[in-house]
Amino acid sequence: MFESTRGIPMPDTPVERLAPASAADTSHAEEWGCSAFDAAAVAMRLEDLTELARAMDDLRARGVSDLRKAIADDPELVGRLMRTIDVLDVNRQCIALYEASSKAELMANWSRAVLPETMQCVKQAMVALFEGRRDFQAPTVIRTLRGERRNVVVAIRFPAPDKPFDRVFQSMIDVTEQTQAEAAREVVEARYHQAVESSPIGVFISNETGGIEHANPAMYRMFGRTPRELEGSSFRELTHPDDIQRSEVVVERLAADPTRTVMLRKRYLRKDGSILWGQIFLSRLPEASDGRIRILGYIIDITKQVEAEEEQQRLEDKVRRANMLESLGVLAGGVAHDFNNLLVGVMGHAGIARGKLPTDAPVQSNLQQIELAASRAAELTNQMLAYSGGGRFVLTHARLGDIVHDMRNLLDVAVPSNVEWRTESRNPEVDVHVDLSQMRQVVMNLVTNAAESFDAAGGRLKIETGAVDADEAYLRWLYLDDGLEPGRYAYLEVSDTGCGIEPEILEHVFDPFFTTKTLGRGLGLAAVLGIVRGHGGGIRIESTPGGGTTARVLFPADQAPESAPAPDTNDTAENGTTDGTGPLRILLADDKPLVLDVARQMLECDGHKVDLAIDGKEALDLFEERRHDVVILDLTMPRMSGAEACRRIRKLDPDVPVIFSSGHAQEAVLNELGDAHTSHFVRKPYRVADLLDTVAQAIAKA
Repeated sequence: MFESTRGIPMPDTPVERLAPASAADTSHAEEWGCSAFDAAAVAMRLEDLTELARAMDDLRARGVSDLRKAIADDPELVGRLMRTIDVLDVNRQCIALYEASSKAELMANWSRAVLPETMQCVKQAMVALFEGRRDFQAPTVIRTLRGERRNVVVAIRFPAPDKPFDRVFQSMIDVTEQTQAEAAREVVEARYHQAVESSPIGVFISNETGGIEHANPAMYRMFGRTPRELEGSSFRELTHPDDIQRSEVVVERLAADPTRTVMLRKRYLRKDGSILWGQIFLSRLPEASDGRIRILGYIIDITKQVEAEEEQQRLEDKVRRANMLESLGVLAGGVAHDFNNLLVGVMGHAGIARGKLPTDAPVQSNLQQIELAASRAAELTNQMLAYSGGGRFVLTHARLGDIVHDMRNLLDVAVPSNVEWRTESRNPEVDVHVDLSQMRQVVMNLVTNAAESFDAAGGRLKIETGAVDADEAYLRWLYLDDGLEPGRYAYLEVSDTGCGIEPEILEHVFDPFFTTKTLGRGLGLAAVLGIVRGHGGGIRIESTPGGGTTARVLFPADQAPESAPAPDTNDTAENGTTDGTGPLRILLADDKPLVLDVARQMLECDGHKVDLAIDGKEALDLFEERRHDVVILDLTMPRMSGAEACRRIRKLDPDVPVIFSSGHAQEAVLNELGDAHTSHFVRKPYRVADLLDTVAQAIAKA
C-alpha cells in the first residue's frame, strides 16, 4: 500500500521466508511460503520497513516523542517517511484488487492508487509503528488503476523492536460491497427515522403488557405529554376507562398469533383530561433475542372525524325527530280537528235538549254529564293541538318568574310532602309573550314529572327562572331547536334529585303517550314540547340514573306578537241568548254535515233563519243570491277556504259581520286570515251559549 519511490523491479518469485524449522529445510520452506502468499484469499503485500524503522529512530534521537504532533508541525514529514518503504512483492488477490493487468503494472503505479483517505490511513499506521504497537488495523479507501474507489480494511503486524523489519506483511480485505450495503442500510434507516420522526401519525413500540418503549413526536403532541412522561408509561394509564377491557382483549389475541394484524378504534385521555379518539393498527415485531414480545403500533388521531360523525348523527337524529314530530303533529292536528267536529255535535245536541226540557226534568243531570264529559274530551283535543304546535290562544306580556310565583299554592299540592322544593328567580329576568294557560300547563307537567321521580325517602326539587344568552353551540344541544337564532332567551328550569332517567328511556320522553307509569296521563311532555315549539322556543333534558333530572325550557325574549288577538269567547254563561238582536238571516258554512245540523238547530232555537252551505264556494253563491245579516264560516273547507270566501263576500258587502269557527288556536286562525282579519271567532267545540253570544257580539259591533 505504501508508495515506493525507488521503483526497483521485483522478480516474479518473491523472496519471502517463513521461519524454516532448520537450515536443511530452508529451500522447502521458501517454496511453501511463496505458494501460500500467492494463493492467499485476501490481497497481500510484502514490504521492507528497515529504512522506515531507522528514520523513526533518528526522529526519536532528535527528541521527537509524539509523531502526530511532528506530522502536524511538518506536513512534509509523511512523504519523506513513505519514501523509505520498499514494496517487495504482491499476490494475485492484490493485483486483482487494484485492477492491474500484471504485477509489473501495479508495482510501477502505486502513486495512482493513493487517495486522501489512503494518506490518512498511512499516517495512522506510522503512528502505530512509532508508538511500538505490534498490530494495526483500520478501514480506508484506495483507487484502482482503472479509477474505481474501493473500500478496504488494512491489517499489519509489525515485528518486535529487536527483530528485523525487512519482511513485513500487509493484508487488505475488500469490503466495498459490505460498506455499500451498510451505507444503503444507514440511508434507509435514516430515511425511516426521519419519516417516523416527522410523521403526523403516531408510531410506537410497546411490550406485550402495553408499556411504551418508544414513541415518535406525533405521539407526544397527540397526548399532550413530554417524551419522559410518555415513554415508560403504560397504555392502560392512557386509555379511557370504558375502552380498557376491549383493548386488552385485542392485545392478547395479537400476542397469541404473531401473523395477526389488528385494527381498532378506541378512546384515550390526554394529559388535560380531554378525549383523544384514535384509529389503531397493531402488529407483532419479530421476536427479539431476549425472547420478549414487542408490538409495533400506529395511531391516527381521528378525534375531529369522530366529532364530525357524532355531529352528523346528532343532526340526522334531530331531522328524524323533527320529521316524526311533524308527522305526528299533522296527525294530532287532524284528529283534534275531526274530534272537535264530533264534540260540536255531542255538546250541541246535549245543550239543545237541555234547553227544550224543563229545568227540573229528570234527564237534565244526564245531559249535563254528557256536556261535562264532552268538555273533558275537548281538553284532550287542546293537548293534541298543543302537541301539533297550534295550541296558542291568547298571548300575554309576562315574566316566567311571575307565572311560577302565581302557581305556588297549586304547586304545593302537586309536590309530595317529603320533597323539599323551592323557587329561584335569577336576575335579570326578561319579558316574554306567551299564552298564560299553556305556560301553567308547561310548569305543572314538568313539576309533576319531577315529583313522581322521588321514592319514599324524598329529596329536593327546584324551579328556576332567568335569562341566558344562547349561542349556536348552546342551541345545538336542545332536543329540537327548530332553527332557533342565537340571542337572549328566558328560561324555566325544573331540577330534581330523584331517580333519574335511563338513556334508552330519555330518548322517548317526548313521544306522544309514552310513559313508564302503570297508567298514562295523556300527552305529558309531548304536549310540553308542542307548546314550546308553538312559542318558538326549545327544550333540553339532562338526566343521570340515580342522579336526578334537569329540564330547561327556553322562550325567545322581547318578541311581541304582530297583533293582539281578541280574548277567547268560550267562557260564557251556559245557556246565554242573543238578547236584543231579533231574528236574523244567517249564512252557515261548514264541510261537516253533523256540525251544520247541530249549529242550525242552535241558531234556530234563538229564532234565526239559517241558510246552509257545504263549502266556501256554495256560501259565496248563496250570499250573491241573498244578502245575510251574519256569515259563519268554517276555516278549512274544500273548493274554497273560509278565508277566501270571506274576502269575496266582503267585496260584495264590506260591513257584513263574519264569524270564523275552528278547532285551532285563535291566534293561528287570525294570522292565516291576513286581509280577511275579523275579531269574531268561536272555537270548536262550542256550546249553544258560545255560538249565540258570538253572534250577538258580532251584530253589536257591526
